[in-house]
Amino acid sequence: MNTVLLTSMPSAAFQLVYYVQTRGFKFNDVVLVGKKSPEFHIFEEYSLINKFALHYVSGENAPDCIDLMKILQPDVIKAVTCTIIRKPLIEIPVLGILNTHAAMLPKYRGIDTPQWAILEDGEVGVVEHFLDEKIDTGDILAIRRLTLKKGDSISTVLYRNHYENKWQTAADALIALRDGIAQRHPQRKEDGRQYFEMHTKLLEIVQEKLNQL
Repeated sequence: MNTVLLTSMPSAAFQLVYYVQTRGFKFNDVVLVGKKSPEFHIFEEYSLINKFALHYVSGENAPDCIDLMKILQPDVIKAVTCTIIRKPLIEIPVLGILNTHAAMLPKYRGIDTPQWAILEDGEVGVVEHFLDEKIDTGDILAIRRLTLKKGDSISTVLYRNHYENKWQTAADALIALRDGIAQRHPQRKEDGRQYFEMHTKLLEIVQEKLNQL
């Protein structure tokens, strides 16, 4: 499977590259958004050691990125970015573009979703899903859940969800796709809604709920 990593977040993307390799998965190409600079130096070194090609583009939806992806002809693009990916790029990979969402889909779309889940006594976790033209509505491939525990704060929940679940869920999906055993689970619009930034007063209620665990 020809897999390309596209990222404008080098630190986070490097965590992913390192973790998936511990599970026997490697990207064929890594596409970095930006100009060659010291912040990408670790990728330059790592690409030589681990034999993946490194490319630079001006933006995720920019013409140079679209042209490059057409040349690379990926089966899957793994996106590590906060940019909304547009249709011209979504249509290029054979299978699609993967995104990691740090909350349980389909119920919790949008931002501050772990906090909203705690407020509503919902589940916290991470979902790997395919991108479509809307926000957090594409087919689900992998899920990992986080168990809240006594002593948790909002910051520890976010920290544990990131380090215990985020790249692990991404790797689950990538490996399943590579091995031909992935199952796509379509989302229904009515099974969730989009959430927005949580007000500080509600954050205080979330923390109080955690204090009562």
